[in-house]
Amino acid sequence: MNPTPAWIVEVLANVGLLGDGTLVDARRLDGGVSSDVWYARTTSAEVCIKRALARLRVDQLWTAPVSRTANEFYWYDVVRGIAPASIPSLVRRDLSSGALVMSYLTPARHANWKMQLLSGRIAPLVAAGLGATLARIHAATAGDVSISTQLGDLSLFAQLRIDPYLRSLLPAHADLELQLSKIIDHLAITRIAMIHGDVSPKNVLVADANPVLLDAEVACFGDPAFDAAFMTTHLLLKAVHDPQRRREFTDCWSAFIAAFLAGSAWEDSDLLERRIAWIVPALLLARIDGKSPVEYLKEGERNQVRSSAREMLRAMPESVAQIAEALYGTVVP
Repeated sequence: MNPTPAWIVEVLANVGLLGDGTLVDARRLDGGVSSDVWYARTTSAEVCIKRALARLRVDQLWTAPVSRTANEFYWYDVVRGIAPASIPSLVRRDLSSGALVMSYLTPARHANWKMQLLSGRIAPLVAAGLGATLARIHAATAGDVSISTQLGDLSLFAQLRIDPYLRSLLPAHADLELQLSKIIDHLAITRIAMIHGDVSPKNVLVADANPVLLDAEVACFGDPAFDAAFMTTHLLLKAVHDPQRRREFTDCWSAFIAAFLAGSAWEDSDLLERRIAWIVPALLLARIDGKSPVEYLKEGERNQVRSSAREMLRAMPESVAQIAEALYGTVVP
């Protein structure tokens, strides 16, 4: 067994979780592409320790400042006053290392939603709960000057979302420069409410159908439509990948969108839906040809998504249903 890195022990001590100084167990977890993530058990606590990476684990060069941990910690702090059941009960920040320490949510009790979806466990109730929770967070923070001041710098959002997902598409899709540039420009300047920035199934844990959100390191004060579009993109892609369960995935994204729009107290829901539908095709294309392509699509599926996304970027859809029809045809209720 490899020895526990000294920084793990230091972090636990700095946030007051070592108790009598005994570390019982520590092991590295799968932290995705952006962070080092560790499990640690002391005599007084069982936690997850997350430290952001300066260079993300993807094939193409993709860097981001590790200071993004401050935004994530702030997002958790704000959400604790809005939807406390939707985040880990414990979240602390170690200033010296830049690490976050939070409650360890056991896989036996908190299933990863991405794994559930890919295995065929598709629950519209979870999607509806997630849509309602996101809308509650957006509604509670819309127009908040103090939060806007704290998270109003969108340069990190540009580095982690706009540039690697959207701007990176321009060389390969130069004929769509006008359409993509309009979306890029909109996202770069729009400040409506506090957004998570990475609302994807891999960042959602499910306990008794209740979603818990993690990994808010892209948090900023931006357009809530992006959060909804980001999640919707993932649900649509999984429907392409698993055509036998397309009906269930349609129920899932429909429930998510309906709940999200029902809670959109900060603006007219029709305008919001049109903006979501405007952003989704660009994100679909980004998950094929951007710096962070989805790993589960086959080549034929990738071509299908690429062709449909390009068509929709020109067509300017007004609803997610129109995008779904372009992707895989009308789903009969």
